[in-house]
Amino acid sequence: MNRLTEILSNGEAGVAGCGDKCKHGFKYCGDMEECPTINEIFERLAQYENIGLTPEQLLQVDAMYTDRCREIAELERRRR
Repeated sequence: MNRLTEILSNGEAGVAGCGDKCKHGFKYCGDMEECPTINEIFERLAQYENIGLTPEQLLQVDAMYTDRCREIAELERRRR
């Protein structure tokens, strides 16, 4: 998955590909509502919010999944 955001040097979140890295040739900088990058960010944010979990909860789910995968791999290894 390509990132749509980045952490700026001042610690704040920003849009990856904006400013001097604009991938649309500054065409939408005066009208952010028309910017495909901004619209993609909003769409992805909505998808994450529809999941209904916080980032911390998603990290917990990921950790539990990783643990279960390790357990299954270990059981498979012992079975052979």
